[in-house]
Amino acid sequence: MSESDARPPEGVLSPEKVLFVDDEKNVLAAIHRQLRKEFNLIPALGGENALQMLETHRPAVVVCDMRMPGMSGVDTLAEFERRSPDTVRIMLTGNSDQETAVDAINRGKISRFLTKPCPEPVLRQALIDALRQHQLVVAEKTLLQQTLTGSVRALVDVLSLVVPVEFDKSNRARAWAQPLAAAIGLNGGWELEMATMLYPLGLVAVPGELLEKARVSPKQISKKEAAMISRAPASARRLLMHIPRLESVAEAISMQDCSYTASSAAESGPSGVRIPVLARALRVLKDLAAETTTEVPTDSAVAKLLARSELYDLRILNAAKKLWGIGPGLSEATIAASVKSRVKVMLDSLLPADLLLTPIKLQSGKLLLSDGVRITAAQIERLRNLRQLEAIQEPIEIERQVPLAA
Repeated sequence: MSESDARPPEGVLSPEKVLFVDDEKNVLAAIHRQLRKEFNLIPALGGENALQMLETHRPAVVVCDMRMPGMSGVDTLAEFERRSPDTVRIMLTGNSDQETAVDAINRGKISRFLTKPCPEPVLRQALIDALRQHQLVVAEKTLLQQTLTGSVRALVDVLSLVVPVEFDKSNRARAWAQPLAAAIGLNGGWELEMATMLYPLGLVAVPGELLEKARVSPKQISKKEAAMISRAPASARRLLMHIPRLESVAEAISMQDCSYTASSAAESGPSGVRIPVLARALRVLKDLAAETTTEVPTDSAVAKLLARSELYDLRILNAAKKLWGIGPGLSEATIAASVKSRVKVMLDSLLPADLLLTPIKLQSGKLLLSDGVRITAAQIERLRNLRQLEAIQEPIEIERQVPLAA
């Protein structure tokens, strides 16, 4: 075969690594001689050696022999699927029986099954196809992450402007999501973080005057008004279900107000649907955020949830107690001792993360932001825009964290 015949199609190859796994050095050496000019090859002598390489390499493709002493090819590829799921997996073996193929596909989730002896052109084309597949997987994943991140960022900005009080609570809860997820062994802590960020989303459809009334005078809300607010979680679910990878988050948000009774055989929310762990954890964090205005849940906030423990999953609530309750948690006295400054400032001197101690109103008296809100950059920009239309009551009383001297 001439050099031109051996050269792969233009634009197909990449510097991505291709890992070959075999227990015979001469096989690895032969493959290296055949394909080294076309692919970025890395040899691994056996399954254990290949898994050790994962600590320093993330190959785009792994080609693994089936019959190896110690760790078989199926076991090796199954571990690759678990530890490096984006790596495209190919089985290369002389054993072509159906049972081996099924086992490799089911456990190793391989993309291709090649039998020995494998002709060089077939192996070469398999690697080219696998590299293409990896490029598509990575590109799709990157696009999805960018889309997801951009969508969530836009929604969060909307929340900070439309429902600032609830946004402030969700922003506090967000900081507690990862520690709680780790404490309860919840896989995908990012989902709990997303849920805490977006749970107030349905409230954007509720009139601001009603939300303020519910905050200031909850006992004066009519049944019709209460029903309008109670539909917010379902509205949030409908909005989020169209965003890729947020399906579980949307379901959890739709059940954010459901009570969890461990003694109940159903353990269910609306229509008998089981309440997922994600929703149970969200309710704990949401209610903690409602009981405190501090950056860390206080002892008293945890105690209030424990006093009505019949509403929560006790396993999750006890994990929160260990994280933030009496002992490991911070008391109000400790938090109050933090270095903070209570000052009055003009609108142009407001900074993101300032805590409003008084409401911000227009000169006409219309409420723009309630007290107790930790202000964001988007809110500051909106206030400055509104000031172009009507004067805002100034100065504004705030609490600002003062950095400790070095």
